[in-house]
Amino acid sequence: LNMSLGPSQVNTIHKLYSNQFRLGRGADSKADDVNNAVTRGENIFSFAVVRNPWTRLVSGYRDKLSGEVTPGRPAFRGLARRIAHEMNLRDNMTNSGTHPTFNQYLRWLVDNPNKLNDHFTPQHLQLCIPSARYDYVIPLEYSGVLNKDINQKINTTLQLSGAYDSVSDPRLQSSAVLSREWLSQQDHQVIDRLYQIYKADFALMDYSNFSHPDFPLPMHRK
Repeated sequence: LNMSLGPSQVNTIHKLYSNQFRLGRGADSKADDVNNAVTRGENIFSFAVVRNPWTRLVSGYRDKLSGEVTPGRPAFRGLARRIAHEMNLRDNMTNSGTHPTFNQYLRWLVDNPNKLNDHFTPQHLQLCIPSARYDYVIPLEYSGVLNKDINQKINTTLQLSGAYDSVSDPRLQSSAVLSREWLSQQDHQVIDRLYQIYKADFALMDYSNFSHPDFPLPMHRK
């Protein structure tokens, strides 16, 4: 971590995006541990896990806004209803659906780049890059492979968070398969505008486009 940052900036970063495997279990204790370590002048090992923006968009929609029954959906019912209502009015749809379609979700993101919550905000902004520096920035697609390296650094045997899909090859996981299918059906202007919003996230790992054979893997994997 960039040790030139003050305790308040470090607190902001780690309270929201802290390393749950190294610090205390509660959110407040994590922030306190980080601030105390900074005050003592200790070095802090810090890492972040990022994901291909296209699969992240699809996963965010499926888990938070779609009609699928998923663990994250109940807390986002209000947001789903608001987006569906706004977009149905715009599309002159008379039905009172409680979930936006995937196309409506993408167009809403394009038109509301300043209203995005943590699940849809560009990852580099959430991680305070470039103000904050990380020892490791790990692509989610390789979290299983890189888990051993992180374990050695933080002296734990816990597993890094990964995709919910049980398929080990990221190219065959449902989010990747649906991303190829759903995104290829969208208007090119919408796709281009989404790319501009998440352009820096693509650059983080030189992530592949959904039309690439090795999607969603980083292009510099070799």
